[in-house]
Amino acid sequence: MARVIVLADHEHPRILATLMDETVLSTQLDTGRSAEQFVERLGWAIEDADNAQRLFAEALRPRSYRDVSSS
Repeated sequence: MARVIVLADHEHPRILATLMDETVLSTQLDTGRSAEQFVERLGWAIEDADNAQRLFAEALRPRSYRDVSSS
């Protein structure tokens, strides 16, 4: 069996956001429909990882007084 794990990639060692953790059998990819569904779930997890990475980077970005006062 194979396992597919998608994590948000960021530099903070204590935060590990797992967005997909799925066991995949090769037989699940034998039919077009089940392969499409797997790739769709994988795509969603990758998009979520990209968004999590962006939000994490924004949260760690130093803010200037102007950034804070305009909120």
